[in-house]
Amino acid sequence: MEFRYSLENLTDRDYTLSSDRVLLRRMPDGGGYASDLDTELVGEVFIPARQKMSVLIRVPFKYEDFNTSPEEQRDEKKSGAFADRRLNRLDGFGLFDKQNKIQVEFPNGWSQWEPVKNAFK
Repeated sequence: MEFRYSLENLTDRDYTLSSDRVLLRRMPDGGGYASDLDTELVGEVFIPARQKMSVLIRVPFKYEDFNTSPEEQRDEKKSGAFADRRLNRLDGFGLFDKQNKIQVEFPNGWSQWEPVKNAFK
């Protein structure tokens, strides 16, 4: 799954995200953060002063970890249900730039999406 966010630099200085960073998955219902080795911020992040930049977060899921297969996921209904269940277990992301001592929260923008709300009803 891929998530696209827009980051805005509100300062008068250019910002480059350091390589000393951690991207964590935020758990639902105030469950804190979880570290996923495969969750990644794609590409380098440079945001000029007073500008916005689009960033991409990629969260790979292994089909076998969820008792499904690539063949089953070719069925649109099954693949939609699979995605809905995964999104129900995710409440956004936290990015921690340790060198610059900056924390960025990437909010959950899908919780009000009907299929996600109904995934476990």
